[in-house]
Amino acid sequence: MKKILLLCFLITNLFSFSQIHVGPETNVTPKKKKFEPADLEALKKTTTYFVYRETDEEELEVFKGALAEAWQYTPIEFISYEEYTSGETRKNASFFTISGFYRLNGNLQTIQFYLTLNMQVKKET
Repeated sequence: MKKILLLCFLITNLFSFSQIHVGPETNVTPKKKKFEPADLEALKKTTTYFVYRETDEEELEVFKGALAEAWQYTPIEFISYEEYTSGETRKNASFFTISGFYRLNGNLQTIQFYLTLNMQVKKET
């Protein structure tokens, strides 16, 4: 009986997990790499764009104030998700995006948000 209940519980959890993503859909698997001092120097040469959704616009001033206090590495600008996905290429750019996971387990709902910083780096040949 315990095994049947455990199996039912696991199956229920498999079907009640979803992901919310703000950013372009890509199938890129990041390679594990140690963050070197040279990476920080490369980051400092970029402009960082904070990507926000239309639903975030009413809180945009809060984001701007918090990031102005906390982010000192690069100049920061704010762009909408539509601008981010428009395909426009930005040289020397890094991007903050907010993503999250939504999990429903019976009557318990959990949303986990995380902030990602992405920077394109040219491969040295």
